[in-house]
Amino acid sequence: MVLGRTLYKKLPEELKLPLDDGRLLIISPVSHSIKRQSPQSCAFRNRYIIENADEIVFGSLDKNGMLFPLYLDALENGKRISVIDSNKIK
Repeated sequence: MVLGRTLYKKLPEELKLPLDDGRLLIISPVSHSIKRQSPQSCAFRNRYIIENADEIVFGSLDKNGMLFPLYLDALENGKRISVIDSNKIK
């Protein structure tokens, strides 16, 4: 899980078991001073994920959406990409 904010001070209950079992890794690529998500921190998080992922899966894309430029960059850089609902690329 990659957060668009600093790491949790108190881990949500539903994340404790997967984390303890080694099935979950929590990463925060943003500054520790960012306590809440913002459009800027989410954009940074999304770019971080795309740059570090071997394969990227988008649920759907809108050419006017914030993820579409990241999709185009990933295509240009030869990333493996899947779009679950490719009919929604408008």
